[in-house]
Parts: sequence; C-alpha cells; structure tokens
Amino acid sequence: MDLIRETTISFRSYAEALKFIDKHKLWSIFIIPALCSLIIAGFVTWFALATSASVTEFAVIKFNLDADYEYMNSFLEFVVINFVRGAILLSYVKLYRYLVIIILSPEFAYITSIVQSKALDENHGFKLKRFISDIWRSVFLAVRNFLIELIITILIIIFAVIVTWIIPLIPILIFIFEAYFFGYSMADFRNEYMNISLRESKDMINDHKPLIIGNGILFNLSLLIPIFGVLFGPTLSLVAMGLSLNKVEHKKEYYAHSVHQSI
Repeated sequence: MDLIRETTISFRSYAEALKFIDKHKLWSIFIIPALCSLIIAGFVTWFALATSASVTEFAVIKFNLDADYEYMNSFLEFVVINFVRGAILLSYVKLYRYLVIIILSPEFAYITSIVQSKALDENHGFKLKRFISDIWRSVFLAVRNFLIELIITILIIIFAVIVTWIIPLIPILIFIFEAYFFGYSMADFRNEYMNISLRESKDMINDHKPLIIGNGILFNLSLLIPIFGVLFGPTLSLVAMGLSLNKVEHKKEYYAHSVHQSI
C-alpha cells in the first residue's frame, strides 16, 4: 500500500538525509538556517511571552463569574487560562514555522539546488531571474498555505464547539494538517528546482500525501527536542523531503515505463 510504503520512506528519510549530507560533506548548509531559525524562535518566544499575559487577562475578565460562585469562578478561570495559553502556543508555533519558510526561502532554494544537483548528478546552473522567481513562488505559497491552514484550524475548533465529542481529536487533526502544509512547502522547493509548475506541483504533492505528512510530522516532533529541532529541523526536513520525493517519483516513472514496455 502507498500509505504504508510512503509513510515508511518519510520516517526513514531524515536518517538518509543525514547520511547524504555526510557523504557529500554538506554540513555547512546548516549554518545560516540554524542561526536564522534560532533568531526567529527567540523572537516568537519573546512575542508570545509579551502578549500571552494580556490576552489571558482579557479572557479571564470576559469570562469572569459573580463573586457568589467562587468555586465555579476559580474553575472557569483555570480552564480559560489553560485554553488561552494552549491557543497562544499553537498560534506561535504556527507563526514560527511560516516565518522560517518565508525568511529562509532564498537559502532553502539555494540548498535545494545543491542537494538536487548532487543527488541527480546534474546542474541546472544559477540564473538570477529564475532564483528570484523561485523565492517569490515560495513566499506566495507559504502565505497561501498559512491562510488556508488558519481557516481550517478555526473551522475545526468551531465544529468541535458544536460537536463536543470530537474535542479530544482536535490536537490530532490540527497536528496532521500542520504537518501536511509544512511538508507541502518543503516539497515545492524540490519541485521548483525541477521546473514543475505550481499546479503540477500541487497534483504531485497530493499524490504523495503520506510522504508529505510524514515529513511534517517528523519536523514537528523534532521541535520537541530542545535546541536541536530549532537549529537543524528545518534544513533536515528540506533535504529529507527532496530526497524522498525523488525516490517515490523515480519508482513511479520506472513502474510506468515497465507497464508501457509490457504493452
């Protein structure tokens, strides 16, 4: 099954990416993304801490009960505070991911060209016009995906308020959608290098959803590892996505060629 096969490939791809980087002595590609990612993470953390207190206080005041209901008032305050803090954490992790993609899009395009040229043993050459075009495409795609993901997240939360039994599933659903959209952006860097149009890239990515989601899941999980995830997660995800997409597309082309020859 494609689901099991592609999920397995995506989960193995990070280790294979490290082997590829070591084989070709490409450790220097981590430097700029690591520094930028650390600065972005620091900014987002500071911004979250600076705004969370006022947002939480506002929410508590809005939901405050009468003094006659002291026990209920304390319970509701506890629920509101933790819900708001959770929402803030979710929002700022989302913000961090998209800031990384947007700000580092020139570097990611450059890294992709290095990795793909070595992986495919070919070199498309550097063209400034195309490089700028690739950057704009990446920024456009990141902004578009951010808005779509935000709308989906809001709709999931609204639906959960109406159908309360799915509330325990909300974190899982949001986690999967976040993984998909992050993996989508990483995959499109590779497709840009291949001169694949946005529409064709979308079709290709949707043909390999387990691969895309698996890549995003591993990136999100890497953020749980202090320092390591922020420093190395984005670049590792980019390289792993490009190599794993090469692998599944190569197998797909080989299979199609074999079927054609048998006919």
